[in-house]
This record gives sequence, C-alpha cells and structure tokens, in this order.
Amino acid sequence: INMGTRLAERWVLQGGVSYLNQSQGYTSNLLALDANNSRMAIVSEYTSVKQNIALSPTSTYDINSVSELVSVPLQAGYMVINRKFGLQLNSGVAADMFIRNTLTDKSGQLSSFSESAGSDSPYNTFSWSALGGTELSYKIGSQYRVSVAPGFRYALSPMLKSNSENASPIMLDLGFRFRYILK
Repeated sequence: INMGTRLAERWVLQGGVSYLNQSQGYTSNLLALDANNSRMAIVSEYTSVKQNIALSPTSTYDINSVSELVSVPLQAGYMVINRKFGLQLNSGVAADMFIRNTLTDKSGQLSSFSESAGSDSPYNTFSWSALGGTELSYKIGSQYRVSVAPGFRYALSPMLKSNSENASPIMLDLGFRFRYILK
C-alpha cells in the first residue's frame, strides 16, 4: 500500500507499507535435531545464537530460504516521460522489520525450520535499506496507470546479527502497481 504526492511538475514523493517475501538458495552440510529428534534443515548463520539445538554434519543438500519482512519505504521520483507511456526514476530509503525466515530442504527429506525475530534469533528485528529503481507505466484512463517497477535494495545495516560472508547487501526486486491519481 503506497501513497504519493506531486512535489513539482515532474517530482513525486512516495511512501507506504510493503510486505516483502525474499527467496534465496543455499547449500548446507548441517542438520538440526529438535527436542523430539526430528531432523530439520539449517544453515551455519543459526549456529552462533541457537545453543538449544543439536547440530549434526551431513552430506550437502540444497535449501530454499524464505525471509518475510514488512518494509516502510520513502522514495522521491522523477518523471522522465509523462505521457501515455511513462518512465519514472526512484530513489529513497526503507525501514525493514523482520518477521520470519523459513528454511526448507528442497529434496523434502528434512523438516522445515522457521525462525522469528528476537534475542535468540540470528536476525536483527530492524534494518535499513537504500532503494533505487525505475517505474515503467501505461496510462489506461485519465486517473489510472498500471506499471512495472524493477528496482534494487542495498542493505545499509545488516539483516543478520553476525556479519556473514554469504550475505549479499544487494537484492533485486520487481513490483507491479495499479495507481489511482486523485485530481
């Protein structure tokens, strides 16, 4: 959910609240055993803060890591082209609030492992990101536009509490927007 206002003929200011679902692939050679000796997928970033989980080495396997966040972005945009087709360049910052990370073994042999924010979590509850991108839009009426918004997020503060060599500070994203313009 975003709202914006026109600051000048070609300048806009946009803000709102977004739900993010980021997916990354990993390879791990660790598995975790819970209190019931259930075998769960895990990655090395969890080992420094999860003392209550027994870890065991195993043969390598592929993991899908899905992180869920709530993001509050604030962006300034410049309308390069403002006709039937539009092109807007955006830049700004976002406060990101971590919700949960779920690790799933792609082969299905291990149980999924989920981790929320908190003191015993490897994830920071809040982080900051710089935003950049474009918005390619098409006017479908005097007050409506649909658009595709490819962009990137650069982590200004780490999502993980420990600095991980595997963590990339750049994330690419793709948004789809339906815009109603108040007149």
